[in-house]
Amino acid sequence: MLKELFISEVRVNLIKFLVKNYDQEFHVRALVRELGVEINAIRRELEKLTKLDILIKRPWGNKIFYKMNILSPFYPDFVSLIYKEEGISLKFLKAKDNLGNIKFLALSKEFCKGRQASALELDLLIVGNPNLNVLENIISKFEQEEREINYSIISEEEFIQRKRKFDTFVIKFLIQPRIMIFGDEFEITRIA
Repeated sequence: MLKELFISEVRVNLIKFLVKNYDQEFHVRALVRELGVEINAIRRELEKLTKLDILIKRPWGNKIFYKMNILSPFYPDFVSLIYKEEGISLKFLKAKDNLGNIKFLALSKEFCKGRQASALELDLLIVGNPNLNVLENIISKFEQEEREINYSIISEEEFIQRKRKFDTFVIKFLIQPRIMIFGDEFEITRIA
């Protein structure tokens, strides 16, 4: 299945676009305009992705509309892959060797999808002992170019203690959908 998914640049761009616009339906010609690709290439990819149950196809009148199937078992993985390839996630990945000792670095999926920073919501959790100069440089550049991000840095020991005590701050972040930039998804949620 993976071989069928990632062989085509048109397919990758189509998946990216539809994941970012997961709550909308698109007609073939609208996708052609958005992606700047030939109609036959779009039709071919839409048919393949529909057969793989990654897209939902809905006829309406004499037109057919497509949208991302958010119930597909692959949807969360697409979201994670796409948001690791751009924005602040990509900046962290490029600076990995200079970021210091980070056990976990996770971003809220809602923030990745465009939610504005709020004092009530944590957008980025960093667990470990990061190089603060590099980390703050990445974050400040992102905030200047994009938008504010609400983040917290916690030592590994404090993180483990707060999980054991079921600290509201930590547990709230762990139960929300997130994208793991560094670290193991199972280990971050496991109560030690």
